[in-house]
Amino acid sequence: MTSVTDRLLDPSGRQLPQELRILLGHFVLSHALDEQMDACQMVQALTKPERKLMMHLGVPRRMGQLAEDLNTQPSTVTAVADQLEAKGMVLRERDPDDRRAWQLCLTEIGQGARSDLIEQIVAQFRDLSGLSPDEMTQLATLMDRVAERILQNGLPKGFTL
Repeated sequence: MTSVTDRLLDPSGRQLPQELRILLGHFVLSHALDEQMDACQMVQALTKPERKLMMHLGVPRRMGQLAEDLNTQPSTVTAVADQLEAKGMVLRERDPDDRRAWQLCLTEIGQGARSDLIEQIVAQFRDLSGLSPDEMTQLATLMDRVAERILQNGLPKGFTL
C-alpha cells in the first residue's frame, strides 16, 4: 500500500505543490465526511439529498433558489421537500416578498433535526481531522480568510451562505 506522501508525488518523484495538497486534503476530508454522514443514525433517518437541503434551510428559502444553490432541478427540490414535509420537518409557505412564490421553512421538528445534524457533522469533523483545539482555531481562521477573499467579488455561482 502506498503512503499518503507517495500519493502526493508527481511523476518525477517531486512533492506536489502545497496548493494542490491543500485541495486534495479538502477533497479527501469532504468525501470522508459524506461517508460518515451516510452511516450515521439520526432520530429520524434522512437521505443524503434531505440532509443537504436541511443544511440550506437555516432561514426560509425559495424552492427555485434552493434548486440553484444545490445545483439540481426544481423537480428534485420539490420531491425532497415532499419527503421532508411528510416527515414533519418543513413547511411550504408563501414568500412574503413575492406572494406568487413558495418558500420552505423548517418546522420545530426540522430545526431540531438540523441542530442534531450540525452537531454530528462537527463531531465527525473533529474525529476525522484529529486536530487539536488550537489547530482547529488556526484552520478556521485560515479558511475564514480564504472565504473572505473569494467573497470580495461576490458569491460564486450556485453558492449561498
